[in-house]
Amino acid sequence: ATEHVSPLDAPPPVSSAAWALANEALFALTAAMPGAVADWAGRPRRGRKRHQIASHFADDVSPRLRQEQLLLLAAQVRREGWTKGQFVVRCRPQAGEFTAEYAMDDVTLRLTVALPDDYPLRRAKVTFSAPAGVDARKWRRWELQLLTLLAAHNGHFADAVRIWKRNIDKEFEGVEPCPVCYSVISLGDKSLPRMTCSVCRSKFHSSCLFRWFQSSGDSKCPMCRSSFY
Repeated sequence: ATEHVSPLDAPPPVSSAAWALANEALFALTAAMPGAVADWAGRPRRGRKRHQIASHFADDVSPRLRQEQLLLLAAQVRREGWTKGQFVVRCRPQAGEFTAEYAMDDVTLRLTVALPDDYPLRRAKVTFSAPAGVDARKWRRWELQLLTLLAAHNGHFADAVRIWKRNIDKEFEGVEPCPVCYSVISLGDKSLPRMTCSVCRSKFHSSCLFRWFQSSGDSKCPMCRSSFY
């Protein structure tokens, strides 16, 4: 069988209309499905092909993609009113990053999301800072939540940030995260954990609980191992 040859595998003729069209198609595909494109680019390749792909993205795809996604987030920030008050998001499209600050009483949580030069071939880097007294396990969970949301929403930062904020809102309201996915808001149907174990009283998203039952082969509580029904 003949191996499929990507237009990235060899340099095109200068001023090639076909190459420009292929490059535009690659950009559109990456913008729509960044996770799938990153998986494709990460496949084992011979010689310098992986380096060539990463170099092409860093030069011709990622700068435009980072800027467009961050400009979309900035527009969402203005619509949502995230420019002042309890939750503030600041976008820096030229630097390829955004920050979010969540203030509650005397505590301010701050995170920075930086997009690498060859995004989405490499994941966004999330740096979280919280004042002393905030449980380290909790803020590490919040950090992981945002990374998971960015992946689940195919790089659409505005959707990921909105759901991440709802997660933090609910936790400060006293809602415990689902022990299976470590999130308050379900990534699937956006529901809260409502399936309650009659023994340990842990609450789960119904979708998380059913996946757990399927993978474990029984219907026992993931936390206390008592029969759930």
